Amino acid sequence: MMKRNLVLALLFVIYLPIHAQINKNGIPLIKNYAPNDYNASEQNWAICEDNRGVVYVGNTDGVLEFDGSNWKKIIISNGSIVRSLAASEEGTVYVGGVEEFGYLAPDLNGKMYYHTLIDQLDSIDFKDVWKIYTIKEKVYFCCADVIFMFEHKKLNKIYSVPTSFLSFNINSKLYWGSYDNGLYELKEDTFLLSNGGDFYKEKDIFIMLPWSENEIIIATWQGIYIYNKLTGLTKAFESLGPEFRFLTNILNESQPYNGIKLSDDKYAIATLGNGCLIFNQEGELIFKLDKDNGLYDITVINLFESKYGQLWLGLNKGISFVELNTPFTKFGQEYGIEGIIVDVVKFNETLFVATNLGLYYQYFKENGMPYFKKVEDINTMVWKLVKVKLNDNKIHLLAGTSLNVYEIIDTKNVENLNFNGNSWQNCYSLFQSKLNSNLIYVGFKDGLGSFEYNGGTWSEGNHHKEITTSQIESIVQDNKENLWLGTPLSGIMKYSLKDGSLVTFGLEEGLPNLDANKVYFIDDNIVCATKKGVYFYNDNSNRFEKYDGFGEKYFSCNDEIRNILSEKEDEYWITSVDPISNYEYLEKLKISQDRIISIQDLPFKRLLKNLFYNIAYVEDNSVWIATSNAIYNYQENLQEDFSKYYNSLIRKVKLGIDSVVFWGTFYDDTTNLIVNINQPEELKNTVKYKNNSFNFFYSTPFVPTDEIKYSTKLEGFDDNWSNWDVKTERGYTNLNEGNYTFMVKAKNIYGIESEIVSYEFTIKPPWFRTILAYFVYVVIAMFVIYIIVKIYTRRLELEKIRLEQIVKERTEEVVKQKDELEIQRDEIADKNRSITDSIEYAKRIQNAVLPSKEFADEILPEHFILFRPRDIVSGDFYWMTKKGNNIVIIAADCTGHGVPGAFMSMLGVSFLNEIVNRHQVTSADVILNSLRTDIKKTMGQKGKEGEAKDGMDIALCIIDQEEMKMQYAGAYNPLYLFRNNELIEYKADRMPIGIYVKEKESFTNNIIDLQKGDVFYIASDGYQDQFGGEDGQKFKTKNYKELLLEIHQKPMAEQREILNKRIDEWRGRWEQVDDIIILGIRI
Repeated sequence: MMKRNLVLALLFVIYLPIHAQINKNGIPLIKNYAPNDYNASEQNWAICEDNRGVVYVGNTDGVLEFDGSNWKKIIISNGSIVRSLAASEEGTVYVGGVEEFGYLAPDLNGKMYYHTLIDQLDSIDFKDVWKIYTIKEKVYFCCADVIFMFEHKKLNKIYSVPTSFLSFNINSKLYWGSYDNGLYELKEDTFLLSNGGDFYKEKDIFIMLPWSENEIIIATWQGIYIYNKLTGLTKAFESLGPEFRFLTNILNESQPYNGIKLSDDKYAIATLGNGCLIFNQEGELIFKLDKDNGLYDITVINLFESKYGQLWLGLNKGISFVELNTPFTKFGQEYGIEGIIVDVVKFNETLFVATNLGLYYQYFKENGMPYFKKVEDINTMVWKLVKVKLNDNKIHLLAGTSLNVYEIIDTKNVENLNFNGNSWQNCYSLFQSKLNSNLIYVGFKDGLGSFEYNGGTWSEGNHHKEITTSQIESIVQDNKENLWLGTPLSGIMKYSLKDGSLVTFGLEEGLPNLDANKVYFIDDNIVCATKKGVYFYNDNSNRFEKYDGFGEKYFSCNDEIRNILSEKEDEYWITSVDPISNYEYLEKLKISQDRIISIQDLPFKRLLKNLFYNIAYVEDNSVWIATSNAIYNYQENLQEDFSKYYNSLIRKVKLGIDSVVFWGTFYDDTTNLIVNINQPEELKNTVKYKNNSFNFFYSTPFVPTDEIKYSTKLEGFDDNWSNWDVKTERGYTNLNEGNYTFMVKAKNIYGIESEIVSYEFTIKPPWFRTILAYFVYVVIAMFVIYIIVKIYTRRLELEKIRLEQIVKERTEEVVKQKDELEIQRDEIADKNRSITDSIEYAKRIQNAVLPSKEFADEILPEHFILFRPRDIVSGDFYWMTKKGNNIVIIAADCTGHGVPGAFMSMLGVSFLNEIVNRHQVTSADVILNSLRTDIKKTMGQKGKEGEAKDGMDIALCIIDQEEMKMQYAGAYNPLYLFRNNELIEYKADRMPIGIYVKEKESFTNNIIDLQKGDVFYIASDGYQDQFGGEDGQKFKTKNYKELLLEIHQKPMAEQREILNKRIDEWRGRWEQVDDIIILGIRI
């Protein structure tokens, strides 16, 4: 029998270290609040939260209120320790102290105060209020030997049994532990011994929690038990199975003091000597949280699970916040990992961590707690850990370090792969050949090397001397026996294993940058992570191009991609850098069989501000993520609800600098003052105009508070919401009168926005903009208007009398002047009539000297003449004559319009008759030379300053119909000849008929060979200089020539009508600005 017991004991001792692995995947994320953070005493006895999510902590100095950003302290009436807290369903927080209990409620300005209830008692016959329970509409304040029941604002006293200590609420039923008598339960306001309750006589009961429908776990300092409330039977906790023995030992030695059942059916136990223990109903001790691995203190007094699933711990020294609701746990320096972490891998059931100080491995102490030790033979930086399966069908672990490559056989046995004294410095990358699984390539500081496994030993392979100047940080192999090498500064290299050729790809080959390029082999593609997105090698174009295999997001992404990690097919972990915050982001990308891409990023935003180096899958559906300062375990099956509701809170409203109108707590009405999320009517303040500067302070109780940002808007002032900012204060100055609503919303680390909370207020107008002021202004204005009207009426009456007299006098004078003006009008009319008659006579004279239509029809071939004087008489004229076989034709534009121009035109006709008809001159240039001489002589033009520059512009043609030749000479006016539907332009000399500073000795005589069907035009500049169109612009020479080209093939009479009609249409409402003469002749 003794031998049998010894064997069982030995098996038990052996069993513990093998199976009792506590915190095997690390600890949850923990945030500690030290006493100087919340500015109160060290000990914290109780924790609860109200319906807004605001957390309250019972402290030695009073009640601490935490809104996610700031701590406030509320002192209870007698200034005692706060032992207990509880919040009712409606949100009221009840408080228990020493010889004191009551509740918290806001005043009319929203400031939270403590309200005592002991004023309803005749005397104080109790000490500490250890527990408070809210059950339906009843509140139980539980002391050592008495309970006060608060219902409908009245207190009732219920006495317990002697030597009782703590009470417990199990599914709305109260139990009480008595050291002398055992376990009691409350029935109809009376405590009775529970069925089988005498078992707990002389036992200190500290914890009672539901275990199953009819079972309760009871923790005493004398042992841990399972109590069946129906049968009254109790059994030892360790009897539930082998796993519970170790758990029982831990609980017994830890002095369990308090406990709660968590929402996921796990149990959290506060202990006085071993921190916080969290276990499940299978007896697995999942977490042991203490001072050694993250808590601020080893003694935990109280626990509370928030509505978000987070765990608050009240410590003997400080407060701790534990993120139980996230899928992440971690190992950091507190577990023995030293240095900057760069890689993690699990090999032979052991977790290895690579850092800049060496290689560490995980082991479990005799008490089941994990720790990390350094592998003794590796005392240098470890860059890379790679597991490879060789031809011996075994998995081997290789480590690339700053000095060489090692094979890790186990935690105590490593092999330095130092061949013939050669070493590879800074082995950044290791890659197993796709053609020979025993061949390993090494990328190191000075190039590329290799080694091979044969017959159980390693031997050095080729040292690829073609690559000696580049540092190789990543290696992959394609399907064509090429190695692709990523370098930190030299782009990407392709190294042929067939012929040893080396090709470098850089900016000209499509890479966006030369530095920080890493290569990967994905879906038969060479894929590259760059500083401007993901690229791949296009074999057809021999260039790197944007990669679309990861979907539109990454195809259009230009952010820096640090890593693309994968240990499962079609599953990738991508780290990128946000260009604004410069934080690294981790995303998990999964590609289904039908190429549907899903991206998961929300969980990993919790790990913001980390540098991600590698990931490693393990067999329990978890992933190890290596960051620079810790390794994180991500449980893929534990998904947090990121869309859950949370509040924003307006915590204070100040007028100006120091006048507070709202202290941070809304309530439902002024009678009950129960905490509420929404602003009541009573807090919608109306302030005077002089108080038109507001400062708003806000927060959110969402924890963790990392990267919480806020956006605000003041309706009535702001048009849009503000940019997101971490600031928790917004000020407005010099607001106008009116109604305003200040709104604020929060955005947490996951990018989820909170509900909007608002604060309404009104600013009265200044006294000079009130309704009464406007009424007074109107009365004063009406009075002033009345006085002004009276004064002006009197002045007008006097002015009327004076004006009537003046009008009478001046009427007589006006009548006299009217008679004189009528006489002058008649004289002017006679003179105008005489002048007009003279001009009309001049017109008849001018028309007489111009060639008649009959004469023109007689001597000219098919032709038209468009002659439109601007005034009655014209400064433009045309002239023609026939001398033998020669027909002389002229179109001239004299200086001036009207009568002056007409005199010049008659002078020109006279001189032409003399030169051509009398002197028989038939040379075009001689005619113009003679005409210029006569004009200058007649006008007395000698080139002196101030003398008249009168003259004319002219185009002269002489047609010899027998020889089919034509002479042309021009002064400013060109000749346009159309032949075969093309325009031939003969330019005139740039000098007039008259005095000219730069005149030439002779005009140019152009000899032109004519062809039958030729059409030519000579004209003045009046047509193209005519203003018109929508903008009042000139018709311009370009349009004139295009018009002639358009119509030159039409009959000459029709051409004249088109030209005449077109200039009228162009002119529109504008007056004719110049005389117009156009002659058109067809040969």
